[in-house]
Amino acid sequence: MKGPAKGPFFGVDFGHGLGDPEWGALALDPRTVFAILKVSQGMAEWPKWFGKQWPLARMCWGSRYGVSGFRGAYVFIVPGDGAAQCDNALEQIDKAGGWGDGDMPLAMDIEGNAWNDDKTLRRRVSMQFAERYHKRTGRLAMFYGNGDIGIGPDDGFDLMWTPHPKRLAGWPVDRFALYQYAGLDDGKTSYYDPSNSAARKGFPLRIKGWGSSHGTDMNVVLDEKGNALLDAARLPERLLRRHVYARPPAASAA
Repeated sequence: MKGPAKGPFFGVDFGHGLGDPEWGALALDPRTVFAILKVSQGMAEWPKWFGKQWPLARMCWGSRYGVSGFRGAYVFIVPGDGAAQCDNALEQIDKAGGWGDGDMPLAMDIEGNAWNDDKTLRRRVSMQFAERYHKRTGRLAMFYGNGDIGIGPDDGFDLMWTPHPKRLAGWPVDRFALYQYAGLDDGKTSYYDPSNSAARKGFPLRIKGWGSSHGTDMNVVLDEKGNALLDAARLPERLLRRHVYARPPAASAA
């Protein structure tokens, strides 16, 4: 199975609400290059669902895996012990078969009203998560959210993944790797950041044959200048970030 020669390149993220997607359809799309699965929310997890989908998210790519087909996981973090939430996610991944060479860094998703707009709390819990992940894996986590919520590029994270590209707030453009440009809820398209709709022109809103549109978000891979990545040969460099695994963790938040 050959991967695409030229982008843009797209990927999906989704949780257990999607059920059982058609993995073969995902891998057949020549410009689709990754899938990121929700492994947990706080200390809650779905081991039966994740345990089934995690191996399939690797096998579906065949020879593309690690070259032009990648697998990832994300944690929806909540107020509490960030290190414990990281440990819980890593335990679920280990039970499902563990990590492979073509897997993206674990992503931490921080959003919602539970934080009461407390930037100090968000930063403390996020850094607990990032430091535990680095200690256990040697990798730097990926941050999903907005740059204006108090978490910066020196807080233990390497890449940024966001639906709001105009709200990087101190994050260098070269660290902005994934743009979540559209979300699908109950079969109806819900666009993020309408002011940036021009950037999505021509981007797919769904993967043909993938399954129910409920709960699937669409993303595009970006280069270091914030544009859609076009060169397939740079996908491992951009998504796996092997060259930064050994960077030291950030200092603990006060």
